[in-house]
Amino acid sequence: MKPKVFKRPRLRKVEQDWNPFFKFWFYDDRTSEGVIVLKQDDNWRVIRMLDPIWIVNCSKDDVDLLNTAEIYAEEGYHDVGY
Repeated sequence: MKPKVFKRPRLRKVEQDWNPFFKFWFYDDRTSEGVIVLKQDDNWRVIRMLDPIWIVNCSKDDVDLLNTAEIYAEEGYHDVGY
């Protein structure tokens, strides 16, 4: 029997166009995820990204924002991007 092979990996759907609600993002060393924190009105929510490839599902504006924002990790802020 032939093995089932995927030609294109399945990517997780990621919320898009959350740029106006972005507050900060950080690396969760317990789960090895990038966590994006959003606030819309009084509603706080997070987007967790376990696999960095999932970021390709974000809009260009969202990716640009993450590229310019500092990411918080256990040792403090780490300047990434520009």
